[in-house]
Amino acid sequence: IKILKNFFKVVFPICTVLPFILTFKYDAGSSGWAALNVLLTHRLSIGLRALKQYPITLFGQVVQWYTGIGATISEEIQYLYVDSSYLNIAITYGLIVLIIVVVAYMMLMNKAIKDNNRLLCVALTILALHSMTDPQLILLQYNVILIAFVDVISVNNKNNMMTEYGKVR
Repeated sequence: IKILKNFFKVVFPICTVLPFILTFKYDAGSSGWAALNVLLTHRLSIGLRALKQYPITLFGQVVQWYTGIGATISEEIQYLYVDSSYLNIAITYGLIVLIIVVVAYMMLMNKAIKDNNRLLCVALTILALHSMTDPQLILLQYNVILIAFVDVISVNNKNNMMTEYGKVR
């Protein structure tokens, strides 16, 4: 159980850093990297192209994502959208916002560990892993776990909803 708790504590930092490492190291000329890129539905090559076009800044920037929606047949579709939540946040909102988001999720995970809320720990771990390849980490319409932050920021969290729900006795 201690190994599992330690894993829970580092899952968000690992899942944040891994897409950056894979994207920056991606080499289209290597058959291994090309195979991984295909396996990840071209997320590595698109991520690298996005990072070259929109380098990461501290405070973000205006980004023109292009998914081809609304394009006419005569337009050449040059798809550009980063699916990794971590890369997407860094490019769009900046490095500072990414750090704040990851630290907030780490705080939520630490609270879940402290409260012995295994259900929330597992849900957060799945979210961290899922967010490496999908952009829903900070989108409330896709990520109801964001509601759990109410528990972290509430003034009196002795007996609130997330402390009791999911606890194994």
